[in-house]
Amino acid sequence: MTYEVAFVTIAAFVLAGISWNTLGIWQKWRNGASDASIDWIRVRKNVIIGIVLGIIAYGVKVSSGEPGVVVASVDDFVGTVITAFPLVVIADKIFNKTR
Repeated sequence: MTYEVAFVTIAAFVLAGISWNTLGIWQKWRNGASDASIDWIRVRKNVIIGIVLGIIAYGVKVSSGEPGVVVASVDDFVGTVITAFPLVVIADKIFNKTR
């Protein structure tokens, strides 16, 4: 059972990363930019950030010794995506700096 819960937790963080990337594309498109297309390298980086943060979040929950799981229902999944979104944004800003 813990493997499924770990997978769902990581999937929530990956979805937050993909959502962040999609929001950037949508903002470019809304502003009329001609290059509002998918940057697959940035998508890959955000997916990796989501995977790493999801593993860390699950590890913190397991190591805290509290009974229960991180994601047990659809409401928990949505809440985890919402909670993970700012973490993914901060990590993206730190690791995807343009010089």
